[in-house]
Amino acid sequence: MLNIRVLVIDDSHVARRLLVSQLRELGFKDIVECEDGAVGLEKVHESRKTNKPFGLILTDLRMPKVSGADFLLMVNADPESKLIPKLIISVETDRGTVLNAVLQGADGYILKPTTTPVLKAKLDKLMSQKKVAS
Repeated sequence: MLNIRVLVIDDSHVARRLLVSQLRELGFKDIVECEDGAVGLEKVHESRKTNKPFGLILTDLRMPKVSGADFLLMVNADPESKLIPKLIISVETDRGTVLNAVLQGADGYILKPTTTPVLKAKLDKLMSQKKVAS
C-alpha cells in the first residue's frame, strides 16, 4: 500500500498539509497535492500520460471551480480512473451529502479533522476491498 502514488485534493492549504503529514506518518512517500477538483482532474490525466498513475485519491467535497462530487463524476467516467480508490475527507455530516458522494463514486468517507489512526483504519479497509497492490 505504501508504494502507491496518492493525490490529495482540498482547497484548504492547512487541511492539505495536515492530511499529507498524516499520510507521510503512515509511510506514503509519493503524494501530489492540489487545491480543487479542476486541477485534480488535470493531475489524473497527466499521471496517465506520464505512466505514473495514482493508486489512491483523497478529496474534499466543497471546493471552488469543481467540487469533490463533480470531480468524482468526471474521474469515474473514465474506465481506468474509475478503478482508483477514492476517499472523501470532509466536514459535511448531512446523510444526503454523504450518500450523494458514495453515489458519485466515493469508496469511503471520513469526517474532518481526522486522526492518523482513523485514516489508517479507513485506508486499510479501503485498500483491502479494492485489492490494491503495493
